[in-house]
Amino acid sequence: MNKANLKFSGALAFLAIFAFGMHLRTLSILHNEPDEMVYSYLAHRLAASPSRYDLQGALTGKAAQEFAEQVVGPDPKSTITGPVEILYFPTDAQGQRLPRFDPTIYDRPIFHHPPAFSWLLSWVQRLAGFRYGVLLSAFFHVLTVVLTALLARRWGGPGVGLIAAVLMATEAVTWVIAERIWIDAMLQALVVATLYAAIKAAERGTLLANILAGLVFASACLTKLPACLIAPAVYGVWRQPEARLDQRAKLGYVLAGCLPVVIWLLVSARIDGALLRFTLPTAWMIENFPYMARVVARSPLYFFVALFCASPLLFLAFLAPLGKYRQPWMRIPMVWATTFFLFMTMVGLRGLGFQLRFLAPIIPALCILAAAVLAQSKPWQFVLGIALLVYSLRVGMSAAIVPGSSGPGLPKDLIFFLQDVLGVTVPDWFLEIW
Repeated sequence: MNKANLKFSGALAFLAIFAFGMHLRTLSILHNEPDEMVYSYLAHRLAASPSRYDLQGALTGKAAQEFAEQVVGPDPKSTITGPVEILYFPTDAQGQRLPRFDPTIYDRPIFHHPPAFSWLLSWVQRLAGFRYGVLLSAFFHVLTVVLTALLARRWGGPGVGLIAAVLMATEAVTWVIAERIWIDAMLQALVVATLYAAIKAAERGTLLANILAGLVFASACLTKLPACLIAPAVYGVWRQPEARLDQRAKLGYVLAGCLPVVIWLLVSARIDGALLRFTLPTAWMIENFPYMARVVARSPLYFFVALFCASPLLFLAFLAPLGKYRQPWMRIPMVWATTFFLFMTMVGLRGLGFQLRFLAPIIPALCILAAAVLAQSKPWQFVLGIALLVYSLRVGMSAAIVPGSSGPGLPKDLIFFLQDVLGVTVPDWFLEIW
């Protein structure tokens, strides 16, 4: 390893260790946001019954105790001895059992998302203890930082690689998903891993390398099906001059990438009766969860405005295709980001709603493009970039440490600064977008 590579590896290792260490604070908060409760419940269910991937019925014994501690905190004065359910509240005075989650979506014989995250979480909780399950998301954040740096170095050089790593390590939305028992951190990491594996396999050109790369793609899709949207970027890799692929290698990639996903879909369809289940917010969810009502009512401008307020440096990515910044390699991260963004906007308009964590898969691409711009910036611009980076980290750390929060919300500090310090009136449309 030459001196430049040694410096790059050392700096990246320090950043990765520092980021993971900072995430240890998440062990001190309750993880009782609804999606966190769902994934933790599934992990406990899989640990007890590996063939059951559903939320129906109750947890008992140690699993019930651990799940209750995660939701309400440990209480040395009481021990849970009875069963604990998640889908329904306990029977009330009138003898009714009201649902906690929409039964049409959650009270099904198999859960609607693929099982990779819940299965892996169940193993982490068994090996390290249920309390440490949340660190799985922190691990995937670190993996994303490393893979983003390697991709950026490959395309733009060591400087761009390290800048992209720092952006990825401090980005607000990513920081929040790294401190939640959510599927998003794993999805983000495996999307980056899919592209990196495809590049390495395309260069080698061997059947084995492409089968392994295809399995990485399958793992991403078995985490969450929208991971398949990285496919156009993978195709762009295949079209690069350095790709040494024949039809046999491409077929190996496609079969390895698609067969496990098809098998999951068929198994799910056999159990539940539907090949694909689109779980858009229902009228019940909108009526019973005020936050969901806000999410569905948001304008598509929310993605732009909220991401800018949380991570303003990412908007340098929009300068990358322009003028002196434009380079041929940027086509792939641009395709990557655009495909996911358009899809998320489309399904958001059709009823899914708008949440910043939906953009998690495109954030590494934006960090790479923004890093390429920052690498060519003037000293004063770089100093301003550092200030914005610190701001983004503060936003992410503040939102992540609040139990039950779902990500960066209305930027109250920014509004205070504009209105009370600068005397600038914040327009109504800005407030309504949240």
